[in-house]
Amino acid sequence: MELATHLALTLAFSLAAMTLLWLLSLMLRNASIVDIWWGPGFAAIALVSHHLAGGGNTCSVAGTALPLPFSRLSGRQGSGKGSRCRDRGRVEGKR
Repeated sequence: MELATHLALTLAFSLAAMTLLWLLSLMLRNASIVDIWWGPGFAAIALVSHHLAGGGNTCSVAGTALPLPFSRLSGRQGSGKGSRCRDRGRVEGKR
């Protein structure tokens, strides 16, 4: 597969995933859910790219494996009770 085709398909996946996430955030009326997606999103993009490339060689496997540990961090972010709520309290003068 040519590089341009590979990049176009990976971009299409990324745009589709972010559009679905945006629609979900509209339904939930909570834009902070995007914070949950960063880790798994990069891991998913790496896996899609690896699949499109055919995988197999050492560099491809290493490049795919690098973002995977960060997908675990998503459970620690985006709960809706994080820094944004603390900042809101400062702005409203509650602190």
